[in-house]
Amino acid sequence: MDVGDHPARTLVLVVEDDAELCRAIARCLEQRCCRVVTVDSVGPALELADHFDIGIFDLNLPDGFGVGAARELLARGTLGRAVFFTAAHDPPLLRAARELGPIITKSSGVSNLIDTIGLA
Repeated sequence: MDVGDHPARTLVLVVEDDAELCRAIARCLEQRCCRVVTVDSVGPALELADHFDIGIFDLNLPDGFGVGAARELLARGTLGRAVFFTAAHDPPLLRAARELGPIITKSSGVSNLIDTIGLA
């Protein structure tokens, strides 16, 4: 069976509006044999019908907050777990995110993100 068709691969949703950073995250995940779907805002994330093992969310997005998208997808049962990769400093927003999953600061790097979600 071709690795690209292997059904056990982790399906990861990346919700990030910085296109360059989003590509970097996707490349790192794909190198670890994950299947990756990327979107740049809340609206498109909520339109997806797939079940994602992991969602990586920026907190500040053009049309809302990643924590809201994560909360909705978790409630629907279409997301296994949420991780937040952000540069946000707003305490209430960070507190809300922390209730749903770990927060990794963007300044700590993509490798720290990958380590945190357990795909090293």
